[in-house]
Amino acid sequence: MANPEGWIDYRQNHYSVPWQYIGELLPVRVTEVELLVYNNQLETIARHRLLPRQVSGQRQLDPAHQAPRSQQVQVEHLRQRFGELGDVGLRFLEGLLRRQRYGKHQAVQVLALLRTWRREDLLAAMERAVRYHAYALSSLERILAVQATPKRPWQAWDPHAPPQLPDLPPSETIPPRDSREYQRLLFDEPAAEPEPTPDAPSPESPLPQESPDEPPPPAALDP
Repeated sequence: MANPEGWIDYRQNHYSVPWQYIGELLPVRVTEVELLVYNNQLETIARHRLLPRQVSGQRQLDPAHQAPRSQQVQVEHLRQRFGELGDVGLRFLEGLLRRQRYGKHQAVQVLALLRTWRREDLLAAMERAVRYHAYALSSLERILAVQATPKRPWQAWDPHAPPQLPDLPPSETIPPRDSREYQRLLFDEPAAEPEPTPDAPSPESPLPQESPDEPPPPAALDP
């Protein structure tokens, strides 16, 4: 996740992301030489040279990722993102900017709550905060801790994900295989043919016949 300062942490180093994505959970791909960051549409939004393993505490900053100096541009972007939450989101943002000295910084952290809490839970917390004029990040965190449950790990990407995984469709039962079938994979040898059981002779085996050297049984004598 891009932290409120606009960094992705990897191996104790920090890599910048565009300021518009601060507080969002973003896919990251690491190659031997690069660290790439994507948005939710899997478009590349950041590309950095990967710092060596022995390096720590360093920052890779792309100047294009920094927020504009214009306070108006920053506030308009926040209004756009809070507007996606509806009227209650905008009312909470306006109160936050009006009441808090570092309102923009708190607003980014409020948006980051969507990766831990369900959208409807965050909206309910905002409604309660607006009702009591509690315009602060800490107020939302206290309300959520009391009346909501954090999302499951698999729900992190989808704010509208159901509370539990769907049932898997039924499938046919697959019996286990004989371990001798895997012999060629382990030892580069052909798999051994299964040995026929005594009461089930193989089709290739001829049926037992009487030996011609054995004398026939004696005929019954008339009394």
